[in-house]
Amino acid sequence: KAGKPVVMTHVFSCVTTDIISEYSFPEGDNLVDRPEFDSAHYEAWMSLSKMSHVLKQFDWLYPLLDSIPIWVTRITSPEMYLILKSQNILLEQAIELSRKRGTSDYKEMTARPSMMQAFMDSPTLPESDKTPSRIKAEAQIAIGAGTLTTAHALKAATYHILANPDIHDSLMTELEAQIPDPAKPPSDGNSNMAVFRFSEAT
Repeated sequence: KAGKPVVMTHVFSCVTTDIISEYSFPEGDNLVDRPEFDSAHYEAWMSLSKMSHVLKQFDWLYPLLDSIPIWVTRITSPEMYLILKSQNILLEQAIELSRKRGTSDYKEMTARPSMMQAFMDSPTLPESDKTPSRIKAEAQIAIGAGTLTTAHALKAATYHILANPDIHDSLMTELEAQIPDPAKPPSDGNSNMAVFRFSEAT
């Protein structure tokens, strides 16, 4: 509406983060609804991704970085502050779910299945693997991988589709056949996307 170009990397990053966070936790992030598609969130994950190569070689830096007060991080590294803030939110959800486990409130919180709930209810996982910190760490890995990797794959696919008119035309033909009315996308039960040729490529 503002007539400004849209950075699709930020769009895809928000979409993929929302999907994986909804899958992982009882409450998602809803980044798509934020102004500018929350570009700061994408930049924060990119900063962490670049830093991870150094941290893998010097693992003694982890406890050092964890010891820095979060208010200091907010001033010195706004990107890392966003990551830490996100981690704290994930941990709070994990703690709340763990605290209510076995109560009626737990059933209400887990009415929509999530990865966190699957960990908590797993009969094969030992209790030592069901601590809030462990659950938070597992979900964070899923969110990190589901955000950047998938967003970059979608970005590359979008470019190649738009840069090749033949591919774009074929894709649009199949989409129009599968979804005649974009305002009414097919539900899972009525979808025929299994035979959608381009879906196999992605």
